[in-house]
Amino acid sequence: MDIDINHTPERLLANQPALRRAYRSGAINSTNNMKGLAIIDLRGPDPGAFHDAYRSWAIRARLEREEGHFPKNHVIWFGQAPLIGDPNWTTEGLLAIDRWLTKVEADKRDVSLERKVADDKPADIQDRCSQIPGVDQVVVPGVGKVCELDAVQTKYGTPAMVAGESIATDTNMCQLRPLQQSDYYPITFSADQWQQLEKAFPTGVCDWSKPGIDQQDAIGWQTYQDAQGHVIYGGKPLGAAPRSQPIAPKRAAAKRRKARRR
Repeated sequence: MDIDINHTPERLLANQPALRRAYRSGAINSTNNMKGLAIIDLRGPDPGAFHDAYRSWAIRARLEREEGHFPKNHVIWFGQAPLIGDPNWTTEGLLAIDRWLTKVEADKRDVSLERKVADDKPADIQDRCSQIPGVDQVVVPGVGKVCELDAVQTKYGTPAMVAGESIATDTNMCQLRPLQQSDYYPITFSADQWQQLEKAFPTGVCDWSKPGIDQQDAIGWQTYQDAQGHVIYGGKPLGAAPRSQPIAPKRAAAKRRKARRR
């Protein structure tokens, strides 16, 4: 489709530098800035809009890639109610995240925020699901019914995932490799079938083992305007957040005297 969502007879290539800027800005969320966030994802079936359920597992896969292990800061509650999972979970989720963050705030250890969020998650805040036809559930003591989330995950996806992309599904423009019949073994093709494939993919097919074109981490806290009000296309990192410094008592008194003289 084109920018106005009109069907087009041909495929469109991602514009540059728009693709690179989409990654840098976080419009394509690589989750590299989310490792210190406590997340409870309330999820239910999509009634036919665009809130695709598989995205919960896409974010989990991206976090696992970034953190190097199963993400302890990410919880999925998957239920039967469209979008929100269960009507009771909006309130229950707020109370749960409040308990979690209260423990993090009280944690005065000299360790990273990522470590605190992982270590301080209450034991009863875990993955769960309810009343999902065809999805097995197991009972976890102190938690209740928990989804076999792998079973849920496989019920949703994208055309690119069917073609070989991972559940992370953040390769918006793939690198290509030549068509080779051996890649599809044990499937075999007639001469006519292979000719049709070559016609459909004259420049090759996606190589999902490689990063996407211009795929990169998101840059947190960018500015898109300079001091004179001119646009900074693509953004510019703001740098580290400023930190307040305590004013010594004598210095503070001198400042007050100086202010009164003025």
